[in-house]
Amino acid sequence: MNVNLASSLFFQKRIQVFCVLCQTRSFTDTGKVMNMSQPAVSKNILSLEDDLGITLVEREKRPLFLTIEGKLLFDLLMQQNQALNAWIRDLQLQVNKHIPLRFGAISSIAKYVNVKIAQGLSSVSNTMSLEGYSKDLVRAFEIGDIDFFISSEHYWDQNCYRRFVFREPSVLLVPLSFQKPEKITWESMRFCGLPRVANSIASTNGQFEQSYFASLDIQFVNRITVDGSQTFLEYIKSGLGWGLQTPLFVAMYPEFFKSIQILPMPEPVVCRDLYLLSRTEPSFMSQADKITDIIRKTLIDDVIPELLHVMPWIAP
Repeated sequence: MNVNLASSLFFQKRIQVFCVLCQTRSFTDTGKVMNMSQPAVSKNILSLEDDLGITLVEREKRPLFLTIEGKLLFDLLMQQNQALNAWIRDLQLQVNKHIPLRFGAISSIAKYVNVKIAQGLSSVSNTMSLEGYSKDLVRAFEIGDIDFFISSEHYWDQNCYRRFVFREPSVLLVPLSFQKPEKITWESMRFCGLPRVANSIASTNGQFEQSYFASLDIQFVNRITVDGSQTFLEYIKSGLGWGLQTPLFVAMYPEFFKSIQILPMPEPVVCRDLYLLSRTEPSFMSQADKITDIIRKTLIDDVIPELLHVMPWIAP
């Protein structure tokens, strides 16, 4: 039986143009991405609509809107594309081909493990590593840009394979000039004379802080919100405030160890759990197990001993 891929809707360039248009919502921007003129983009979409017998975009609105049929088609194409990519990677693994490792991690752990993972998986010939906020990694996973990622959230509603990696308690960071009371409580921190340095709500730590203090019904009148790791520590080093962070975050900047105080977090102490998440195909689950082992070994051998020098109380 002869198979004519050119006649298959899935393999037509018009579908590529349509998918880019769905993301840019602009004929002009789609033309720039596809290296086509704006009229050529419009012609491709019109031709596709004629062949399918349905209207895909509502042209009278700006920015461009998809029709219900257009949204359904785009969702179907994205699902099929992810399934096809996963199947091809699985097939490559079965025949011992080298496949790319597409991996992401939140910034506080990426520094320690990304290179180790690439080195530890000798079968990987091409590696793409991302780092950033959990929500950005989840999005990259959903659209098929990465196949594995480390996150500080479980994402139980996601269809993925999960391996527990590490648990760490939050710690309190204060300036060297801070006069530590006999017992540190949230009440004492509210009236210590310094504002709280808060993480941006765009970060997982920022979201955690917001929900944590809301659950305790604690409000801080004076607050400095920071979206930047080193800037966060600079504020505390300069004596402008205090804040909460995780040990892995602090360990990224050993130059601050002697210029700030790192103290146990007031009760109730909460811990951050890190998980490795991957796709559920057997080949990815097998790789995820290997990656988890590499991460744990790296943390145990290289990271935790350094943390215990400055935060010995986190050992349990």
